[in-house]
Parts: sequence; C-alpha cells; structure tokens
Amino acid sequence: MNFAMGKVRHLPPSMGIMVVDAEGFSKYNDVQQRRLVGEIPSVLESAANACGAPELWSDRRFPDSTGDGYIVGIDESMLPFVVNSYMYALQAELRELNDRLRGEGIRLRLRMSLNTGPVDMIEDLRLDGPPGVTMIDTHRLVDCEALRVLLKRSNPDATCLVAALSESVMAKAVRTGYAARFEEEFVATPVAIEAKDFCGTAYLHVPTMSGDLLRHGLLGVQPTSDLPTPTESDTPAEISDPTPAVPSQSISDSTGAAVNVGHAGGDVTAVGRDQDNSTTVNDHGSHNSVSHTDVGRDLNQSSDVVHGDKYASTNQRGHHGRFFGPEAGDS
Repeated sequence: MNFAMGKVRHLPPSMGIMVVDAEGFSKYNDVQQRRLVGEIPSVLESAANACGAPELWSDRRFPDSTGDGYIVGIDESMLPFVVNSYMYALQAELRELNDRLRGEGIRLRLRMSLNTGPVDMIEDLRLDGPPGVTMIDTHRLVDCEALRVLLKRSNPDATCLVAALSESVMAKAVRTGYAARFEEEFVATPVAIEAKDFCGTAYLHVPTMSGDLLRHGLLGVQPTSDLPTPTESDTPAEISDPTPAVPSQSISDSTGAAVNVGHAGGDVTAVGRDQDNSTTVNDHGSHNSVSHTDVGRDLNQSSDVVHGDKYASTNQRGHHGRFFGPEAGDS
C-alpha cells in the first residue's frame, strides 16, 4: 500500500551561505565602482587566509558578484570559523584596504549576512546560483535596515563591517559551542520587509564598534518603531520610598528670619538659607580649597575630581575590544 501524499523528494544537503553588500556603492562613478568591485573578492580571500581558514575561499561554492556585493556558498562545517574569527579578519583587512583607498576618495564598508539551510545545487549554467528559501532569506538579511543603521551610526574609518546571523546559524554554530563565542555577543532584533514579504530575526554583531554604537548599543541606535514593544511584565513596578514623610516645620535662625525645613523621601531641603558646599580634589587626593557660601535658595553639594584640566566622571565605563577573535580551538 502506498501511503505517500504527492511526490516526495530528498531534502537537499544543508550549506552555509554568506552574502556581502557594499555601502553607498551608487554614489561612486563608473571608474570607482569598477575599482571596488575588484577589491571585494580580493578582500574576502585575504580574510580567509588571515584567519587561518583558507578553505573558506578555496572550497567556495557558486561564487558570484552581485554588482555591489558578493555571494558565496561554504561548507556548513566551516560556519564556526566564520563566526569566530573570519569576521574579525575581514574587518581588519577592510580597514587596511581603506587606508590605501583614501587617496582615491573611495571607501569599502560591507554589510554581511550569514545563513544556513537546504540548498538545491542545480547544474544549470544559465543560473547564477541555486534557488530556494535559504538563498532568498540570506539576501533579505543583508538588505535589512538594522544593518544599514549600524553603518550610518558608526565611525566610517573605524567600523568597516557589520553582520547579521540567521536563527539557524545561531542554533548550529553558536549555541552548540562550536564557534567558541557566547550567544550574548550577538543582539537579536526583529526584521520585517513588507515589500519582500519577509519576517524573521537577525542576530547583529559588529567586530569593531565605534561612534553611537558604543554610546547607545546596537539596538539603541535603531529606530524605536523597529524595536519590540515592552510588555507589562517587562516594566519594573514603581517602588515607593520607604522613608515616611515628616511634616514641614517653621523655625527661626539667629537673625530672626523664618526657615522652613521639610523632609520628604529622604531629601532635606532648606528654603530661606541655602548652602553651596563644593569640594575640589586634585590628582593626588589633597584638598585644594573648600568653600561654604550662604546664598539664599538651594542646597547644592558637589564633588568633582580634577585630572589636570579635565573632569572625570565616576560613572564612566571603559570599552575593551579585540582586533581579532580567539583562535578557533580556544575554549
């Protein structure tokens, strides 16, 4: 008895797909575009050699230029190397290339998408690459507005590459531990392209962050309409001050002037006689001057740490980045 419903086909083998696309390509003239088109495959190959995985380029499948970008198929087993170190090597190669291109008035910055899934290798010379959902979704990711915003809001001389990984790459290469990178190194954001009938999740990653990406984060620079709306459970409940309010009292100072003293929420305010107590501390921790001034309205106490002629805020945070990721074998 035949239980098959319709024609059953074998599932094609799974393959990694990498697509890169150049920023602002159309603003250059024909001669400049030709120069950049030739540099794209060269810099992709150089990055593969630099990260110690030359087979990423030598064993590539269906390589093809997209005019202002490039598409290449890679063995799925090599995805961890792309995630771990290839992106960092490509960022370094692009930065070095742009140093050489600066005199020509051109620059190469890339958006990258990385995906994996079934790919039907059709042996038809009339086709530039295999069709299918995996290929289409990879192109949708590289075109997403989230990646474009990351390039716009970063220093063009520092950040040369931004990347979006698909859910399947995260599941197979990152969460399994093979890529030797933490899931928290990638930022998930919803992606929707209505004109292309595409909806999914992109996992953003920037090897070298700069500009507003450092100030506000990868999601902080995105348009608010593209961010998920927080639910009621995501919003912390308002916490009331446990300090009981103390009724205002009216007293007189030594001159007979009335002074109102109130206490609410732990803050003390003096209305009628105000103090401005400021303390300045130099680099060696000694007090240069202490002044007490009765001026009449507010109580203001400030403390600044002076380093030379600069003021250092105690809330500053440092950013520590690496030029290259760890070796593929590191844990």
